[in-house]
Amino acid sequence: RAITGGEFTEDAIFNWTYVDEQSAKQVWSDPSRPNPYLVLPRVEIYTYGLGSEALAYAEDGEFSGFSLSQYFSASKVGEGRGTGPGTYAFEDPGRVSEFLWMLRGKLSDQMKMQVAAKKARFPYEDPAFAAAIEHSVWYLPGVASCFAMRDLLKAHPFFRDFEVVVAAGGAVGQGAAAKPPVEAAIGAAAKESGPGTITLSCGKLMTGVTVPEWGAILMLRSLQSPETYFQAAFRVQSPWFYFDGEGNLDIRKPCCYVFEFDPNRALSLVAEYAVQLATEAIPDPSESLGKLLDYLPIFAFSGGAMEQLDAAEVLNWATAGIGAAALARRWDSPLLVDVNQRTLAAFLEHPGLLETLAQIEDFRALVTNAEYIVTSTKELNQAKREQGELDLDQRRQQKETSKQLRDIRDKLQKFLARIPIFMYATDFREEALRDVIESLDPTLFERVTGLIMKDFKTLSDLGLFNIARMNAAIYQFRQFERASLEYTEIEASENKERRVGLWDRTMHE
Repeated sequence: RAITGGEFTEDAIFNWTYVDEQSAKQVWSDPSRPNPYLVLPRVEIYTYGLGSEALAYAEDGEFSGFSLSQYFSASKVGEGRGTGPGTYAFEDPGRVSEFLWMLRGKLSDQMKMQVAAKKARFPYEDPAFAAAIEHSVWYLPGVASCFAMRDLLKAHPFFRDFEVVVAAGGAVGQGAAAKPPVEAAIGAAAKESGPGTITLSCGKLMTGVTVPEWGAILMLRSLQSPETYFQAAFRVQSPWFYFDGEGNLDIRKPCCYVFEFDPNRALSLVAEYAVQLATEAIPDPSESLGKLLDYLPIFAFSGGAMEQLDAAEVLNWATAGIGAAALARRWDSPLLVDVNQRTLAAFLEHPGLLETLAQIEDFRALVTNAEYIVTSTKELNQAKREQGELDLDQRRQQKETSKQLRDIRDKLQKFLARIPIFMYATDFREEALRDVIESLDPTLFERVTGLIMKDFKTLSDLGLFNIARMNAAIYQFRQFERASLEYTEIEASENKERRVGLWDRTMHE
């Protein structure tokens, strides 16, 4: 969250992602040492729509659509308030019971009307999932939902044989204190040769705690925060392995699963994650997402079939239901701007550019602030090396430096927020937006932004603007725009290679 909020500069961040890990797992280049990534499971995501009747429980707003938190909402109905012993019930226990049967691949008549006859894979029905689903965690919207789900599971003819643990409420304990009951249940299931365990949580055990036996997570609540979503989803990616008596490695969990029941939400977050992985080497969002999907395959249950999605399909799903205004607001992200000692030092070496920016009201103090940041950062870095930690005055200096960094970043963000005007204004969707502005209306760009294109290009070349993220933001807008263009027959919908203009390049899809 701190990185996403722009609290750290680029030179203070080191990236080692799931893609890097799984790539190293496949191609380990040091024969003198064992592969440390071999025990880390591959992740697969399976998404399921809960049927068109679920739209009756949709929430209003621009992101209107299905809400898992509303679908699984529950309350305490007996023995007063609090989270202690009592009776809990779902708002609509019938639809939740139907959901439990769907996990077994047994659809109600209403759901059968919405799907074709082709067989799909369901979590507690397909043999391929059996080993991973033996011990699972279900992420629910609240304490009441956890207790209500426990009661439904214990009354269910299939799930009643599972050891069910409610890791929710004040009586469970905080952090690692909530883990022993889960371990005890796993031990009891093994001793009694039971089918396995189900842990019900609304937040406990979702960060900083490892349960190696968990092989699957069911995402049953609405989460908008990417970091919270992936922190929970990757709980099940922890290694589970043994060494036998002869020292041979026995990997018990080669693959783990995320079962998601709000496809648009999940795929939007995956697409955003892929955009964050984009680099200068792989600037196109679809290519970056394609690389991610090599190691994180996604399967969607739609229209009765379970199909693996490619990058274009994930981006189409991710953009569905998002309004143009919401896509434009993505230009407010601090991640579009890279302000640090390196970029500001390079910026200060262009006197002509400095003189131009000094004519713009928001940037009149930019030169002074940039010089202070560069000098102060060097001093603080040297102090850390020599002293080990900063004294009180140096910490105050560090706080002031961070404040001025944020101020410059905010001003540059406000500048970038004007770019969406040009996305709406041009009909040349197949050409790079920068080229369109340069060739057709550079005067409008200068009038709207205060900068000529040459100066904007210099700022981009210096690394102050994150071109990969700008490309991704424009691509998502183009995907949103395409549906209406095809509907009005402005753009043909037949299967053919199409060009999509991003900010500084054109991509083919």
